[in-house]
Amino acid sequence: PDLPVVNESERRRFEKVVKYFFPGESAELILGREMPITIKMAINAIFDPVRSGNLLLKDGRPLYVFTLVAAVRTHESQPEEAIYIEVEDGTGCMQVELPLNEEDGISNDQTICQDGTYIRIIGQVKVFRGERRILARNVRPLRSGNELTEHFLEVVSYYEKHLKSQQRDAAKELPDALLNVPASPQAVAAARYAGSLLNGSVLRCIIEMGAPEGDSGVHVDQIR
Repeated sequence: PDLPVVNESERRRFEKVVKYFFPGESAELILGREMPITIKMAINAIFDPVRSGNLLLKDGRPLYVFTLVAAVRTHESQPEEAIYIEVEDGTGCMQVELPLNEEDGISNDQTICQDGTYIRIIGQVKVFRGERRILARNVRPLRSGNELTEHFLEVVSYYEKHLKSQQRDAAKELPDALLNVPASPQAVAAARYAGSLLNGSVLRCIIEMGAPEGDSGVHVDQIR
């Protein structure tokens, strides 16, 4: 049977429900959205110590399927095998492999990219003989120059969302007893919105050791 047609209003309602129950990166994975990144972020990603073979960005976000925009430096086509592309985006340079097969229906690599042009890549980072390479799922030319600017804005936007999510999680981990300690409104507000566990620990020390009233806080020499 044919799948039901979803209008724009229903799509937005579904996205709101998913983001409400699955905040942060989980919602993006469920909705099938690729994380926007730069080449430098892919190069600097570290191996996940918990999930073997997976990569993490330096800020802790898991690096699964992503999208990036880059300029084509050189490319080489191996008929019925793959297109090998060297790309750079101003932050770094990386090799891209786009596997081809009969179902792709691509007989000329010029339909995908040309040297000196910008392309959008969707794929994953894989390690081949110790070298990191992007294994692309999809490669296409940019529709307009605005797409390059929009991509870098999305990179910043996704990072800011991640920071806000961390702040919310850190605030939830602060015990209620800490927030009931007599202290200035400024100290309590700072504790609620601590950006990290380290910040929360420092604020906890200041609140517990500081004067019950006022904003005097605690001198660093008092901390052992």
